[in-house]
Amino acid sequence: MHGRDPVLPVEAVMCPPTITYTSREDYKLEMVTRLQEAFTLAKDNLQTGSTAEAKEQYDLKSGVINYAIGEKIWVFNPNAKPGLSTQLLHNWHGPYIIIDKLSDVIYKIQMCDSKKSEQTVHVNRIKLFVDPDDRPITDEGDIGLNIDSIENNDNTMVGGNDLSSENEPVKIARDISVFADYIINCYHDNHVVIGQLLPRYSERPEAYYNNKVYIVNKELSHLVKERDNATFWHHRGLWKNTPDLLLKDKVHLNDEGMEIYARSVRAAVGSLSRTCNVEQTCVANYRL
Repeated sequence: MHGRDPVLPVEAVMCPPTITYTSREDYKLEMVTRLQEAFTLAKDNLQTGSTAEAKEQYDLKSGVINYAIGEKIWVFNPNAKPGLSTQLLHNWHGPYIIIDKLSDVIYKIQMCDSKKSEQTVHVNRIKLFVDPDDRPITDEGDIGLNIDSIENNDNTMVGGNDLSSENEPVKIARDISVFADYIINCYHDNHVVIGQLLPRYSERPEAYYNNKVYIVNKELSHLVKERDNATFWHHRGLWKNTPDLLLKDKVHLNDEGMEIYARSVRAAVGSLSRTCNVEQTCVANYRL
C-alpha cells in the first residue's frame, strides 16, 4: 500500500534503516518511481496470467468444427425488441449457405434465396442446418396408424379451427392424446405436456365454442390421468383473465398474455424436473 515492505518493530530495533534521504524531494521522487514500477509489474502479471488462464479454460470445452463450402447453416443473431419477451424470440436465423472459408474460424455466408445478404461470421455463431424433411422416422410400433387416426375427414391434422366445425369435442380430445403418442414414438421424448385449451370471446358467431373447450379440457384431463408419459397442464393466470389478455380479434393472446403463457410453459416444464428428463420433454399447447 505504501510502496515498500512494512517495517516491523523488531526490525526497527535490531536493523536500523540503511537508506537515508537528504531532503523530502528525494524521498518523494524515490517513492513515485517505486510505485510506478510496482504498478507496471502488477499490470503485466494480471494481463499475462488472466489471458493465459482464460485461454486454458476456453480450450477445455472448445473444439474447432469445420464446415464445407456449400453447406447450409443456422446463424445465431439475437435481436430483442423492446416490450417483447426474449424467451419467445427466434435467435437462430436462416438457413444460410457457406460461400467461402476465410480462416479456421471465420466464414463468409449468404442467405440461400438472396445473393445480396453476404456477411462474415465467427464459427461460434453458426451451427449445421438440418432440414426437418430429412429427419429419420422409426418403424417401431404403429406410428403410421396413429397418424391416420388423428386425421379428420377432410385429411387435415387436428388443430386449426376444429372446435368451430361439427367435430365432436370428445373425439378431438382423443385425437390430441393419440398425437401425443406420435410425438413420443417419433421423436423419442420421455414425456409430453398437453396445455389447457383457452376460450375465445370473438364477436363472430361461434355457437357453444367455449362449452366445447370445457368438454375437451375435461376429457383430456381424464385421458392423461391414465398415462405415465403425459401431463395435462392448467395454464396459470389465463383462464379467468382471458378477455383482458386477447388482441382485438378476441382470439389470439396479446403481449401480456404471451408473457403469462411463457411463464406457464416454463412452470410446466419445471414441475417435471423431479420425475423425468426435462431435456426430452415436449410441451404441446393447443388453441383450437
